Amino acid sequence: MAQTPQPTLSFDATQDPCGQRRLVLPQALPPVGNDFDWQLRDYNSFRDFMLEELAARFPERQRWTSADMEMVIVELLATELDKLSDMLDRIDADAYLETARRPDSLRRLLFSVGYDVVKQTQREGLIEEQATEEEDNATLTRFWYENPSFMERARIEGPWQTQEQERIVTVADYEEFLLRHPLIVQSQVNSRFEGSWYIISATTQLQNQLCLDETADYSGLLGENIEDLHKQIGLPFVELDEQPTPRSVLNVYIDYYRMAGQEVLLEDVHYVPIILEINIQVAPNYFASQVKTDAEDVLSTQSGKLFEAGKLGIGESLFVGDVFAQLQQVNGVESVTIDQFKRLGRDLSIETSSEKIVANDVEVIINDADALLINTTGGRQL
Repeated sequence: MAQTPQPTLSFDATQDPCGQRRLVLPQALPPVGNDFDWQLRDYNSFRDFMLEELAARFPERQRWTSADMEMVIVELLATELDKLSDMLDRIDADAYLETARRPDSLRRLLFSVGYDVVKQTQREGLIEEQATEEEDNATLTRFWYENPSFMERARIEGPWQTQEQERIVTVADYEEFLLRHPLIVQSQVNSRFEGSWYIISATTQLQNQLCLDETADYSGLLGENIEDLHKQIGLPFVELDEQPTPRSVLNVYIDYYRMAGQEVLLEDVHYVPIILEINIQVAPNYFASQVKTDAEDVLSTQSGKLFEAGKLGIGESLFVGDVFAQLQQVNGVESVTIDQFKRLGRDLSIETSSEKIVANDVEVIINDADALLINTTGGRQL
C-alpha cells in the first residue's frame, strides 16, 4: 500500500533481442460498499470515518501517525469536505427566509413574497435613492452589513407587511381605507347599481369642514400628515402648495388601491347646524359666569366634547338626552331646561316636545356656535 510497483525487464535469447518490461500490480482494492454515513457534516467526522475505513480495509496496519502520507491525504480530504459541507449549508440556508444570511438572498426572498425592502428602507429615510436598481440594491447591502439589526427587523416585519390588504374590494374595505387618509374624518360608503355596472358612492366628512371641490389650505399638521402618508405608501407626491382640491388629493389615494373597472364617486356630507337655547339653574355656591363657560365647553367642537368632528356619525340622530347628559356633568349645574332644540333654518316655533333631531344618510349634525344660547340663573356673580 502506498508503494509504486517496481517494473522488471526480461530477455529471451531465442526471440527478439529487445527486453520485455513486466509490472506486477498489487491486489485490487475491494469495492466501495454502500455504507457511507450521509450525515457527516464537519472535519472531525469526515476524518474519523476515513480512518475507520482504512483500518477496516487494512487490518495488518497496526500503527498510524500524522507523518504518514495516508494521514496527510485523509486530513486534506477532510478539510475540503468540511468546506464543501459548509458551502452546502449556506446554500440551503439562503433558500429560506428564516435562515438566509446573505443580504442579497434575504432581499430577493422578501421581494418574492411582495415586500420591496429597498423601497421601504428608502421611505423610512435610512438609505438614499440611487440612480439605478443595482445601485439601490448595493446600498441596501452595505447598510445591512453595517447595521445587522435592521436586516433582522426586515426578516420579521416583511411577511407581516404582506398580510395587509392592498386592494379595495368590498364596501367595508372602502370605509376602512378612506379613514386612513388624514383628510377624512369619517365616511359612509354604499354600492348602487346604475343599470350597467355598480358605482361605489362614498359620502365623506373632511377635516375643518372642507368641501371636495373647493381649493383648500394644507399648511400645518394636515399637510405634513398627507405628505407622510404618500411617502409611506409610495404614492406620487401632490403639490400641496398649489392648494389642490381635496377631491384631486383623494383620487390619487383611491386610484392606488381600487380594483380595475371599479368606479368611485366621492360626495360631500351635508352639515346640519342646530339651534340650542338652554336655561341653567346654577347652584348657590358657584359662579354663574364660570358655569356658563363650562357648559359652552362641553357642547363645543373640541376634542372629546359632544360636537367633536366625527363623534356624531353620518346619518346619526342627536337626542336631547345627550345634551342633558353632557350638561349634568358640569360642576354647579342644579337643573337644566332646554327651550329650543331643532335644526337651524326651520320655522321659529319652539319645539320643546322634540326628543331628537333626525339626520338622513348624508347628513352630519354640527353645533353652530352662533346658534348656541345658554342662560344662567342663580348662583353667585363675579
